[in-house]
Amino acid sequence: MDKPSLFMVPMAGGNNSFTTGNLCRGTVIGTASPRHHETLRAQGVQPIDYNDIDLAGSVLKLAPVA
Repeated sequence: MDKPSLFMVPMAGGNNSFTTGNLCRGTVIGTASPRHHETLRAQGVQPIDYNDIDLAGSVLKLAPVA
């Protein structure tokens, strides 16, 4: 069985998240300002606020378990 894939997209509020979200098989997590979160969700990207104090912890909560 293949291991789950995780793709981290910094500054995901731009077009790169749309491309990544559509091309990748796996979990796509994108950092962005809260105003972009709904758009990212619509593209299949799980958003995290880039100002999150516990960014690593938030990523680990969303990351697939291998």
